[in-house]
This record gives sequence, structure tokens and C-alpha cells, in this order.
Amino acid sequence: MAYNVLIVEDNFISAKYLQLIIQSCKSFKVLAITQDIKTSKKILTEKKIDLVFIDMKLKNGDYGGKLALDIAKDYPNIIIAIATAYHEKEMLEDAASANAFCYHLKPYRPEEIRASLELIKERIEKKVLKNRILYLIDGYYFDFVNERLCKNNKEVPLSKEELSLIKLLAKNHNITLSKETILNYLNISNEALRALIYRIRNITTKHLIKNYKRFGYKISTI
Repeated sequence: MAYNVLIVEDNFISAKYLQLIIQSCKSFKVLAITQDIKTSKKILTEKKIDLVFIDMKLKNGDYGGKLALDIAKDYPNIIIAIATAYHEKEMLEDAASANAFCYHLKPYRPEEIRASLELIKERIEKKVLKNRILYLIDGYYFDFVNERLCKNNKEVPLSKEELSLIKLLAKNHNITLSKETILNYLNISNEALRALIYRIRNITTKHLIKNYKRFGYKISTI
């Protein structure tokens, strides 16, 4: 699985270079590049983001430190990394207040970015292992370690596509995933998604996957 990254950087060349470095690590995928706080927050509400790289001085006078502090408050599970040309005391203090994982100075050094990404990957995976069981309605639960849906200590038989959908919804159980996000992730058609959900509901319970009109789908937890 690739962890989703948001780059907040108003210099196009720097942003694309950082994207190349990040995506050279197979465990990470850059979902979006933004240049200001407003657009960044919009992405955070629409996408499942695991890691944000933030430049401290942004377009139109926006301050990346404020965004970092807001993310730390509103999205505590998102890991924050600072990647900037500045090394001012106030910025370092704000980065520390936002519990930033790392602080990289430009020009970017690929080996340092990759080293941070490996440590970030370990942190994310440890969080998943810590919360290895997601308890669902009607006695069902998802085992993250063994990647299986179970009930009464028995695995529920699922096809590869059915399991992929359940796993995706389980990993994002705190949010409603848009239909577009699911279709893109599974690389299937709208009709195939409907058929997939229908089969899962028949195998389990019709309430396991909730449909929110105009919003998307969410797995039912207890």
C-alpha cells in the first residue's frame, strides 16, 4: 500500500523535484501539490492524507507554520514534515509546536528525504499494528495484520476485489470515502463497484457498508 502525500509548496520546480524524490520510494504517492493554505485545507477534507510536506513561506503571504499547527490540531494522525529554505527561530518553534517529524532545508538532499520517509513509514505502520483490529457491526471485525474480515474468529471468504474494498474502507473508517476515490483506487467502473458492494452485503450484512448519497461510502464500526 502507498501512503498518500500532500506537498504544500509555491515554487513549482521545488515542488516537482520533491515529488520525484518522494515517489522514488514505492511506499509513498503524492496525491496533490498546493500553493496556499485554503487549497491545502480543501484537499485535506477531500482526500485521505498520511503525510504533508510544508514550505514555511507560501503564496500570497501565507505562512506554512500556521497550516502545520492547524493540521496538528484538526488531523492528529497526519504526519507533518517541513521542507523549506528558511531556518528562523519562530519557524522552528512552530514546527516543534506542530510536532513536525522532520525539518529539511533547501536545496533538498534526496538521501535525507528518503531516510525520513523510511522512518515515517515505520511510524505509520506501528500505528496500524497498534490498532490491529477494527470492530465492525453485527460481530464482524477487520484484522489489519492478516488483512482479513472475520466473524466469530472465522475468516469471511472474500474475493480479491471484495477484500480490497473492505481493506480500503477499514483503513479509512473515520471518513466517508467518495465514490471517485474508491473507483480510482480499485481501478474499476461504477457498475462494477455497485456489484461489488451488493456481493459483500449478501455475504455479510446489508449494513456493513453504508452509502451516503452525494458523499460516498463508509464502513460501519461499533
